[in-house]
Amino acid sequence: MKTIEQQSPIKGSIILLVFTLGFCFIQYTCPSIYLHIQFSVFFILFFSIGVPHGAVDHLLESGQIDSQISYKYVLKYLAAFFSFFIIWKILPGISLSFFILFSALHFGQADMKEWYPQETNDFKNLLWGGLVLGIIIFGHVTESNLILGNMQVQLIPFDNQQGEYIAFFLSVMAFAMALYHRNIAMSVCVSVLALSINLPLLTSFGLYFLGQHSFYAWSHLKRGIYQENKALFIKAVPLTLGALALFFIILISMQINLLQFHDSRWIAAFYVFISCVSFPHVLAMNAFYKKHF
Repeated sequence: MKTIEQQSPIKGSIILLVFTLGFCFIQYTCPSIYLHIQFSVFFILFFSIGVPHGAVDHLLESGQIDSQISYKYVLKYLAAFFSFFIIWKILPGISLSFFILFSALHFGQADMKEWYPQETNDFKNLLWGGLVLGIIIFGHVTESNLILGNMQVQLIPFDNQQGEYIAFFLSVMAFAMALYHRNIAMSVCVSVLALSINLPLLTSFGLYFLGQHSFYAWSHLKRGIYQENKALFIKAVPLTLGALALFFIILISMQINLLQFHDSRWIAAFYVFISCVSFPHVLAMNAFYKKHF
């Protein structure tokens, strides 16, 4: 079976670093417009690369671009989505823990498959993904606790300064891991994560999720299905629009005012949506990686 060839990710990592420095510059020079720029940029990227990279899951089993979306697939996807959303409502603490666990495994898997497709394993995936999420979460304890409070789960028992110390320690661990592997792209990723501690939580998460993870995963999908961007993106449009509709359903169900960008309830709804839409996607991508690597 033909397998996905490894490509150099260094160029993309440097571009991501430049974008991170750009956000830092805007944050410190134009703080009054920063939030509007942040939400505008990430909303566009979220529905142009973030969601689309998970909106072609129906192609992964066959690996063929001409595979059609079946009613059975849509019903299974919606069942998984709303089941997890209901669990969020009933058991938010357990849902959050599960979300963090499978996100760490998924993020670590995508990164390691990009950097070391033949050498990765679940432990290394979880370790790297855990470091990534740890830097993002502990580097923004105040914002994280506002969101966790809206999710009605246990808060992080540290203040912002203590959290930043933990994030710094995790950054050192991640950088040591990069040095051990002598991997420039991994080192740049750690630099981006460390710099993003000085930016809002949503920017920090967005830079990694959209600027690295989604692009890596999209590249893997493109090479695995052997198609160009345009053909693959067209296939992603129906489920991307469906995901957008589901996102607004969650916002309405949580009674969120879209114009209140500073409202932590809005961002809490965003992460709940991410978790619900990611659950079936992570399962599909795990099977995809096992088949093609």
